[in-house]
Parts: sequence; structure tokens; C-alpha cells
Amino acid sequence: MVSTALFLARILEKHGYRKSDIKRLFDILEKHWEEPWDCGYLKHDVQYCIVYHLLLWGGFLSVALLEFRNVSLVIMQLLAWFSFW
Repeated sequence: MVSTALFLARILEKHGYRKSDIKRLFDILEKHWEEPWDCGYLKHDVQYCIVYHLLLWGGFLSVALLEFRNVSLVIMQLLAWFSFW
């Protein structure tokens, strides 16, 4: 969730908004609803970012669960990885 929010804030900034406008993302998308779904438009960039992060983190967690076959080991590994940073 945090990485998605950070990248969405960056996308909003690219399209002329402030990073703090992430709180109003639904209102902003509603204003841009008539735009085409082509690359470079706000709707496309937001959709691409969300799908990319869902696939990335979903794939990471599913591989971790298949590797360790135990949810508690996966959680401990994630905590160890984040504490290393």
C-alpha cells in the first residue's frame, strides 16, 4: 500500500497536481473521466501503477508462501528484510 501511494503521488505530480492531492484521488479521477485510456493520460497511468503493484507484491508474497509453506516464516522474513533497511 505504501509503495503504491508513493508512486501514485509521483504520477499526480507528473500531471500537475501536488503529492498531497493523493487524498483526493477519486475526485481527480472523476474530473478526468472523459479522457481516453491511452498511455500518458492520468487514468491510464493510475491504472497501470495499481495493477503493476498488485502483480508485483502478489507475486512476491505468493512465491514466499510457496517457498516457506508457512505464513509465520514469511512474516518473520518480511520483518527481517524491513529491519535490514
